Amino acid sequence: MKERAVIIVLATSLSTFAAEQPSNWYAGGTITHNGKTETGEPDSSFGGSLTLGYQLSPTWAIETSTGFYGQLDIVKPGEYRDTIQNQSRYATDLSLLGNAPLSKRYKLYGGLGAMRESNDLSPIAQLGVRYDLSKRWSFNFGYKFIFNQASEYKLQSLGLGAQYHFQKTNIDVVTPVYNDFEVVSKIQTNKASKSEVAKEKAENNICKTEIYHVKSGDWLYKIASIHNVSFTELKTANAHFEAFKNINVIYPEQVIKIPNLQCP
Repeated sequence: MKERAVIIVLATSLSTFAAEQPSNWYAGGTITHNGKTETGEPDSSFGGSLTLGYQLSPTWAIETSTGFYGQLDIVKPGEYRDTIQNQSRYATDLSLLGNAPLSKRYKLYGGLGAMRESNDLSPIAQLGVRYDLSKRWSFNFGYKFIFNQASEYKLQSLGLGAQYHFQKTNIDVVTPVYNDFEVVSKIQTNKASKSEVAKEKAENNICKTEIYHVKSGDWLYKIASIHNVSFTELKTANAHFEAFKNINVIYPEQVIKIPNLQCP
């Protein structure tokens, strides 16, 4: 009973802070007509339930509901003879629902879950059609099947319900007013300064000579080939080559300048 009270309070009071909730929250209510499916004493009754749901994705949702399934005549087996007792049925359930679009506004939904009635847990299944009247309002018509080991407690519930979908709050942003002349002049100045800096950096990077330290196993033709320059260009950039006794003999840690062909 406490669980039902908590869910009812949440469902009915959610509208007071709906603006703070994400748009995939929804709440609603359903009018039901409930009937026993397997019993020696057929009976049916009207009831109602409150629903609270969360849309996980466009296809899947988690939904809980709590409600009254009417007053039904329940056959109680006795030692000598059976008796009939009129019993009020209250239950709370939780289901995972999936839906498939039939058209722009109509969706076919179905799901599986569990229902708690008193101290009993029973599996349930749902199947129905949902109609989206607008972004906030939708209506559904469908069946809920409640399974139980005791045939007297198996129910088929036909329901007609409505759901209200909450939306995020639109935060009004105040647009500051600037002086047109000042804004334009600052933008132009910033663009010009940034352009000059970028150009200067590009020129420095392009014309920067690369320094290469000779490694064991290197020779001049190999170094020129690795850096995509000709031996003549490499020799021109390194005037100290003339001082080498044998230009083909170089030693580790010697410094070689790699010419940058993009420099003017």
